[in-house]
Amino acid sequence: MRRSGHDVQSIPREVHYDQGTHWRAQLGFIVISTDLVMEENIFRLAPEGVGTSITRLKTATECTVESLSAHIEGMAEAASILQPGVRPDVVCYG
Repeated sequence: MRRSGHDVQSIPREVHYDQGTHWRAQLGFIVISTDLVMEENIFRLAPEGVGTSITRLKTATECTVESLSAHIEGMAEAASILQPGVRPDVVCYG
């Protein structure tokens, strides 16, 4: 490009990319709605390079085998909204 009689050139640069934010793994967690501490522990315990996504399943106030078994019906839908467009490496239910 010529401007005012001078050549304009960009300085050649070498671009270096890192491994990205979640370079080790991306984990998905399906947590029951009555759990009050799981999210805090997941974020606190995730090592460097591991990303986490969390969604919740509505659950009865009383935690019983029956109420937990009822989660099977909504498990696939919950997993599908963890990270739309990006599949986690592992999905955990807690």
